[in-house]
Parts: sequence; structure tokens; C-alpha cells
Amino acid sequence: MKIPILCILALACAILIAGCIEYVPTDQMPTPTPSVPLQNKTVTQTQVPRATATAYATPTQEPYPYALKIMGRFVFGSEEVRSIATVYRYRILNKYVWHNDEMGSDYTQQPSPGNKYLFIFLNIENIGRTRVYAPTEKSISVIWNGQTLHTDQNRNPDLLIRDLSTLKTFNGGGTVRDYGMKEKGVVEAEFVYPGTSNAYDGYLIYEVPLALNPEQTVIAINFNSNDAGYWVLRAA
Repeated sequence: MKIPILCILALACAILIAGCIEYVPTDQMPTPTPSVPLQNKTVTQTQVPRATATAYATPTQEPYPYALKIMGRFVFGSEEVRSIATVYRYRILNKYVWHNDEMGSDYTQQPSPGNKYLFIFLNIENIGRTRVYAPTEKSISVIWNGQTLHTDQNRNPDLLIRDLSTLKTFNGGGTVRDYGMKEKGVVEAEFVYPGTSNAYDGYLIYEVPLALNPEQTVIAINFNSNDAGYWVLRAA
């Protein structure tokens, strides 16, 4: 009986492969190294402080940003009646002394409790070609701390105030008098005529609170339906 050649070759291959496998006894097998479980580490988060926004005070807007300062010149009117108004001085007195020529005596004028006196000196010059209406006392007011104050009516405009007797007019032409008084016993006309010598010049008296601060005080003058000027009591 002949054995096929293919069978012989297959048997030879099987023997060869078996001889290449090494037998390792069970008791000599290497002990596997146990795996070490990962430890949960606690991660500490560092708190980064937030930047604190710096608070800046909002600047207070002035109610009259275009107000002129003392000696500021305000031009009003058209070509024919063009004029210049100047608030050129102010004084604050806790009281004042006035002289009565008829009685030949001096008298002290006191304000109401908690008040003082504010004197505003105003000059109006007509540089046009025809007369112009002078602003009345009612159209000249003091504005402070939301209050609008008008001239003190408890006075005699024809009397000389001792505390102001050495003060001159804006153009230096004489002793300054109450607004609207040309000279003692002579009331100014309601019009201002062209020319420096015809200028309206004088002081107005206001009874104001003791707390009034000049640099926060505004003088408002309505000259006509179109023109209004404002001055803050602050040196230029």
C-alpha cells in the first residue's frame, strides 16, 4: 500500500511545529504584577481676585455753562440798538449803613435772620444809533441753589450807602448809586441813549441766604424777547 506523498509531507510539518513549542510547567509561570489603581487627586483651584472697577464721580454739569464771569461783556440788540451789558463788581455785606440827609443821621439796615445782602454792580452802554430800553429791576434776578431771588424792596434808592460811598462807576465817572438813579433825586430815564456818558450804571441790592456761595451764584438779565445774559460771580 502506497502512502500518498502529500500525506507524508503534512505529517512531517506537524512534527516539526510541535518540536518548536516549549512546554513551561504551571508552577514556573511568572506571577503577574498586580495593577496599581489610580488615586483620585484633589486639585485645589486658586481663586483669582477680580479686578475692582474704580468708581469715578460723574461731573456735575453747570446749569449755565456759557455764563460770563465778572467783567464779562454781553452784547445784545440789533445794529440800531446794539448795546453792551457788563456785571463788573459785587459786594456781600451782613448789614449796611445809609445816610439820611433830611435827618442828618446814619441808619443801619439789617436783613432778616439767616440772610445777608448781595450787591450787584451793572453797566449798560448803548453803542447803537438809537435809544434802547433799559432792563428793569424785575428782569434782573439772582439764581442760587434752585432759587430765583429779586431785588430788595425795603430800601430807599435815593439814599447814600456809606459802605459803598468810595466805589466808582464802571467808567470811573463818579460815585456809583442805586441802579436807575442818575444822581441824587434824579431818576434815570427808561431808555439808554447812545454814548458812554449816557450809560446806565448802578448797584442792585438782594437779600440772600447766609449760605449763598458767590461762585455758585448766577445773575440772569432778560434784555428783550430774544436776548438774555448770564454771569457767574467768579473773577475772570
